[in-house]
Amino acid sequence: MKRKKLFIFLAIIAIAALSLIVNHFVRHTGEFIDGKFFWRGSYYHKIDLDSYEFKGFDKIEKTKNLDFNISAIEGDNEYIFLLLWDLTSNYLYVKEDYEIPTSGKVTSVYVAPIHKFEDKKFCEAIDDLLYGGFINDKRKKFIIKTDVMYQLAKEITLSFNDCPVGSEFVGYIGIINNKWVYILSKDIETDQNGNAIVMSYTCYIIDDYDKLPIIKEYVKTENHNVIIEK
Repeated sequence: MKRKKLFIFLAIIAIAALSLIVNHFVRHTGEFIDGKFFWRGSYYHKIDLDSYEFKGFDKIEKTKNLDFNISAIEGDNEYIFLLLWDLTSNYLYVKEDYEIPTSGKVTSVYVAPIHKFEDKKFCEAIDDLLYGGFINDKRKKFIIKTDVMYQLAKEITLSFNDCPVGSEFVGYIGIINNKWVYILSKDIETDQNGNAIVMSYTCYIIDDYDKLPIIKEYVKTENHNVIIEK
């Protein structure tokens, strides 16, 4: 009887040890090969996008050399994107055969600093604002100069066709001189050496826009008084 119990005990220990070994090799599968990241039979390459949400740094696995943790992106159930991160940095990777959409139906709006909103009415309002012919010569506008636009208005980035990351930076929305404005582009003035010295922005007033209430609900910002260029 004692031998039987000893045998069962040793069998349990052996199974536990084998599970730990298997778990180690299964969970440490990602590796870098020829400048790309290889994981679960697919190659990924690094991209320079920063509009996405990750699952609270919940790690799926680790790289083989243990330099990075591997996390999934929120809403990405097919692991098209991977976040590689350590305590000081993080890098976004995408499957090499996936083409990130930069047009189509707006399904998510990222409002800096990286807040993702999927409300259908808000997405439609931003879509109409950008692509519905709102910006034209008949709209009131004014020009300001600043090199800290990110402090004056919120950066807006869009995700299309249910892509789990934002791919298209489309400008800024904010309150300048007590007016809600959309800021589409900038003109950069340079010195004789070609160095940027100041940037001019055209601000399109949107206080008469019929969907401004839904924009106000999601774009939280304060008024900034700025000198208007003549």
